[in-house]
Amino acid sequence: MSLVFGWLLYGIVAGAILHRGLSHKCYIFRNKIIEYIICLLIVISGQGSPIGWVAIHRLHHSKTDRIGDPQSPHVVGKFKTLLSWYDISSVKLHLVKDLLKIPSVIFIHRHYGKLFIVYTITLAAIDPIIMFYFSGMSVTICALIVGILNTIAHGSIKNSAGHYACNLPMDLFFFGEANHLKHHINPKLIRLNKIDFCYMIIKILAKPNSL
Repeated sequence: MSLVFGWLLYGIVAGAILHRGLSHKCYIFRNKIIEYIICLLIVISGQGSPIGWVAIHRLHHSKTDRIGDPQSPHVVGKFKTLLSWYDISSVKLHLVKDLLKIPSVIFIHRHYGKLFIVYTITLAAIDPIIMFYFSGMSVTICALIVGILNTIAHGSIKNSAGHYACNLPMDLFFFGEANHLKHHINPKLIRLNKIDFCYMIIKILAKPNSL
């Protein structure tokens, strides 16, 4: 159960929300209720501050596989990329100035640690085993899938454009996010494949006129 939940957190939160939604602004949230649900999902995913996550990823796109890219296995090594062990010392606020105008995102950024502790304590009060599975195992699985994707997508086997070419089973496992070459060519592309689980999620979260 925790493995499946962690996989779903990866696809919904890391893929559809933090990546295509906040990092690349591919769509606008449908309404305030959806926005608040999204904030709750960000907290329980264990991915940390959305502002930090987005800043790191935008820096990755501005310096892809070059010195200063915090997410590239070629620059920081496969081990750090796999564990999402990022050096944020070079991250500047101008990378996320648009997010500084969203009160709910600012709130999550300022209070993320406390909110995640409250979530964990609440689960522990219900059942310590539930806490272990859902604020421990699932969060770890979500983070590892992000790291595995970054490691594979910028791995040692490259095509002529400099990015790892994915196959269909891998792309399905990564919710459509494994088509990394296509994504780097056009980061604002909202749909990367005919079968794109992230896009299916986005259709629920987004205003119809923003798709």
